[in-house]
Amino acid sequence: MTPSPRDLFTTKVAERYRKLAEIVSDCVCTYVWVDGTGENLRCKQRTMAMKPKSVEELPIWNFDGSSTGQASGVTNSDVLLKPVAMYPDPFRLGNCILVMCETLTSEGLPHPTNHRHKCAEVMRRVEAEKPWFGMEQEYTSLTLMGTSSAGLSKASQDPRAPITAALDLKRSSRGTSSKPTTQLVSTLESRSVEPTLKPCQDSGNTKSALA
Repeated sequence: MTPSPRDLFTTKVAERYRKLAEIVSDCVCTYVWVDGTGENLRCKQRTMAMKPKSVEELPIWNFDGSSTGQASGVTNSDVLLKPVAMYPDPFRLGNCILVMCETLTSEGLPHPTNHRHKCAEVMRRVEAEKPWFGMEQEYTSLTLMGTSSAGLSKASQDPRAPITAALDLKRSSRGTSSKPTTQLVSTLESRSVEPTLKPCQDSGNTKSALA
């Protein structure tokens, strides 16, 4: 049986073609920066004869800021790219690198959209400190009766933000269903009375009654 073209394109073949870039002597540098939206990434590439050994060996570059929301285009729209870090390019491999950049005005000052500059200044002032970071995940375990596993009621003296997603339980004699809802989960001195299943001692059946 003749293998299909898809079967021939195996992981081994793909790996062979992906490594072809490693024999290239030139260095493709992809300059990456944040555009005027503060969220989107832009990039442009340049080829250097040799792979730089440090970020200081990378030249400052420029681009037209009017196409990225970082200049009006009426006057001088040049925005400078200052390399601040470089990493191996995981896509092209070989001598290719990714260059993380700050944006500067044509006068060499931090661009108004360059929020990294202020952050770097703060970090430099406290670089001798040794901060600790802790992770915390709050949760509450509730029973089907609406009380916590520790036996506390749903009444709360400490109201929380009214944007917490809760699970709204609907009970009936046939079963229990649920639907997600966004509501004020904990309010000041709030209590709820919900119908729950209660056994009928006379007949042995169950009926809906107020607990």
